[in-house]
Amino acid sequence: MRTLAHLIVGTLALILILVPALVNGQEKNFELSKGKAGPVEIGMGIDELYQRVGKEDTKLVDQYSEGFFSPVVEIYMKREPKDAKPSLIAEVVSKPPAENTHPFFISAFVVGRISVNDSQFKTNVGIGVGSTLGEIRRWYKVDWITFGEGPLVARVDYSKPPQEWYTTHDAALIPDSARVVSILITDVEAIRSRSQRAN
Repeated sequence: MRTLAHLIVGTLALILILVPALVNGQEKNFELSKGKAGPVEIGMGIDELYQRVGKEDTKLVDQYSEGFFSPVVEIYMKREPKDAKPSLIAEVVSKPPAENTHPFFISAFVVGRISVNDSQFKTNVGIGVGSTLGEIRRWYKVDWITFGEGPLVARVDYSKPPQEWYTTHDAALIPDSARVVSILITDVEAIRSRSQRAN
């Protein structure tokens, strides 16, 4: 009887040790995909973002972009001091209320874009911050390189392109050794489809 009790207590202790490890393993999602960076998705509500990543690991900041109120949620996945560079930055945008709602319904706030600064986040083929342009070219077609934004933009750390590039914007002029220093994920379709599912 005593052996059975020890076995039950030992099994319970093992379960209590393993369950938090399994839950934490599920929370640490670092995959980059269309409209997503780990647990953060374009179009998700800000309250849902806080639930997924833990509000204690975030900071609400006004970036004051182009002289206007520009709220973002900085997300610290590495549990580094809050003055370190955030792993992710989720831009906060207003989603208009559904057409059939009360006229005084307040707009919801959702994630509009996601900036990725953390090299832990990778695509299914291993591309992320720190990857080279050559690695990107091996897995994806690079139609153009420019200063700007698109569906998934990787800013390449190559600050002095050849003078010819400024007139031709020929992607072949940027060497394979240029490294990605941040990734910007935008997806207008994701916002639309998520809004339609919610309404």
